Amino acid sequence: MISILLSNVTLILGARAIFRELTWEIQHDQKIGLIGPNGAGKSSLLKVITGEYAPEPGGSAVRARGTTVGYLAQQPELDPAAAGMKKPRAVNSMARASRHRARPQLMGWPISQNIR
Repeated sequence: MISILLSNVTLILGARAIFRELTWEIQHDQKIGLIGPNGAGKSSLLKVITGEYAPEPGGSAVRARGTTVGYLAQQPELDPAAAGMKKPRAVNSMARASRHRARPQLMGWPISQNIR
């Protein structure tokens, strides 16, 4: 069963054609990953799938009823009041004694830098 169907999709941003006449289908329960150099159109393709960008006339991007798409922008716009970082705290005396510091999490994703 097809969950997402891109048919004859052309996307032009400004004066630049990001892709032309792209046809692609994603099957139900299929997981995909996009790999390519910067500027190749990976994020633009996801924006077409999510409906943030519309293809040029003559192309279509269709999702099956009930299909959900997850996408985290490269530069997410977060509301500091809604998605705050929790102040790190020691979990037990062993953690306090160690040199490793607790790391905060942002929306469930660990932040890789140490906090002083």
